[in-house]
This record gives sequence, structure tokens and C-alpha cells, in this order.
Amino acid sequence: MAETLAKAAISLGSIYISWWALQALRFDRFVAVPGSRQAKLLHVLLAVIVGRQFSAFLFDYIGWTLR
Repeated sequence: MAETLAKAAISLGSIYISWWALQALRFDRFVAVPGSRQAKLLHVLLAVIVGRQFSAFLFDYIGWTLR
């Protein structure tokens, strides 16, 4: 139970960190209408994808170091 909660917290934290880091990226250069709902959705989706990959890396790294 505690392991599951820790993994969920790490995953959500990783998604938040990636969303925060993506704030520095200028999306107006990549999308046609920067303030549109589609651009905001793209920002959220990129944050989830990058954050999920980062948390998977963290889980793998923790697993490797505990062996």
C-alpha cells in the first residue's frame, strides 16, 4: 500500500516538474494559435508524457540501485 502511494506521488510530482519545466519553452513558435485550447491541451499532454517517462526512469533507477 505504501509503495503504491509512493509511486503515485512520484508520478504526479514528475508530471508537475515536467509541466513546470515546459513553461520555459516558447510554444508560440510551434503552434498556430498559442492561446487556444488545443495548444493548452498539447502543453498538458507533453507534460504528462515527459513526466511519465521521467518517473519510469526514476522507478527503474531505484530498482537497479536496490539490487
